[in-house]
Amino acid sequence: MFRIVIDPGHGGDDRGAVVGNIQEANLNLKLSLQLKIELEQRNISPILTRADDIGLSLSKRCEIERLAGADCFISIHHNCFPKPGARGWEIFYYSQNGLTLASCIADEMNLITNLPSRGIKADTMSQHSGGLYVLRNTKSPAVLIEAGFISNPQDAIFCNSFQGRKMIAEQIADGVEKWLKLKT
Repeated sequence: MFRIVIDPGHGGDDRGAVVGNIQEANLNLKLSLQLKIELEQRNISPILTRADDIGLSLSKRCEIERLAGADCFISIHHNCFPKPGARGWEIFYYSQNGLTLASCIADEMNLITNLPSRGIKADTMSQHSGGLYVLRNTKSPAVLIEAGFISNPQDAIFCNSFQGRKMIAEQIADGVEKWLKLKT
């Protein structure tokens, strides 16, 4: 059975972005738990780095991925920007294998009409200048998904609703399934 590590970003004392009553850490966990359900329905074994509101170091998240012998690693986040007009999802990757995974997920995310695409982006910064640690320190192909902007009213309502989270999780799971078929 395929093993996918899902990493709900932030947690514990690290709330991530906070806009009004929406805390990124909580929203990341809710989406990750829904993604877990969607993957299980596809006979894919999900492993969460955290299943409740605890803090984990970035190195611990990567250690969980390595110990699991994961087929891939998906870090779940939500964006925030001072100007509320910024909206949509985007996917970051570091390796060529990460790009293939990101492309498969993006193909499916593009089907969500309520959430515009900001595209797939390479993590080109070095670790010393703010590179995405979890993308650079996991063994399996890895992506970091920013599922929408909690600072944008439309995105916030969509991402914070059960219907929106379910739709996003379904599309991510469909993309993972598509990627796994390419792999085999």
